[in-house]
Amino acid sequence: MFSLNLKRLIQTIGFAAGGQTITATYVRTTATISGQSQTVIEITSNSHGRSVGDYIDFVALTGGATNGVFEIKVVTTNTFQFLATGSAISTSNCTFAFVNTIDQLIPTGSFWDDYAPNGQFDGPQINDTNAAISVSTTNDDPSSNSATFTPFNAFANGTYKARGFKFRVTLTSEDTAHNLSIQQLGITADFESRVERNYIPAGSSTASSLPQDSGTNANGLDVTFANSFFVGTANLGGLRVFKPALGITIMNAAGGEYFTVKTDSNGDFLDAAGNIVTGTGFNISIKDGSNNPVDKKFTFQAVGYGKGV
Repeated sequence: MFSLNLKRLIQTIGFAAGGQTITATYVRTTATISGQSQTVIEITSNSHGRSVGDYIDFVALTGGATNGVFEIKVVTTNTFQFLATGSAISTSNCTFAFVNTIDQLIPTGSFWDDYAPNGQFDGPQINDTNAAISVSTTNDDPSSNSATFTPFNAFANGTYKARGFKFRVTLTSEDTAHNLSIQQLGITADFESRVERNYIPAGSSTASSLPQDSGTNANGLDVTFANSFFVGTANLGGLRVFKPALGITIMNAAGGEYFTVKTDSNGDFLDAAGNIVTGTGFNISIKDGSNNPVDKKFTFQAVGYGKGV
């Protein structure tokens, strides 16, 4: 079991409900907007309930006006206007729908930063929606049907220790007219790189950082990390892909003396018996210039990912 850092990734956008296609009449005329005479399309729709700044998807059935998505500039109880170009058009037929989806609001080929720099793409900002992530963990084998998970708790970015994780997102809205669209949802998990200088001496369960004696055994000395590293599995990152980097310092080394660390053809650390111990330790021999084992004190530093707990 290892500790790891977890961060949430969630992007949510609230938007107003609507979208029903409505048949109405329109005219193209002129109106005074912000003190200037402007060409506008005026749609008549009794008790439409919309506001300046809302958007509509307009389709002219007759009259030849330009179709598209437009922002409402002027409203009365039964009419609303948006900017247009061209000459006057007498009463004609049309359909319209109040826009409430991102696909409708952001035209094909345009970018968010260009289209809605203030983030308010559908009228006034909506602040009464929320998405909350919670997490449940287990120290059991998460693939087992008997694994016991904790209750779901509010999730915050941080360091978690467990063998298995479950995540849940809860969507809420305080207004029945406001919905919630999740654009991205996920969790990023990473093991921090760390340095291990401590080991578990033979016959002890207490970690030590004191220099060790290499001894003169022809099979070398097995060293066990005080805390194991995560090196990857077949289902996560690849089997033993993330090998720790190992540095050795021989104390009071004489000329010609050197060390060897026992490895296989894949670069995995082996113990004296030839077992793979890449994430948990290594085997070292210190030799003189004639390749004979010599007893020397040494220290080590291993840099890898994750911390076994």
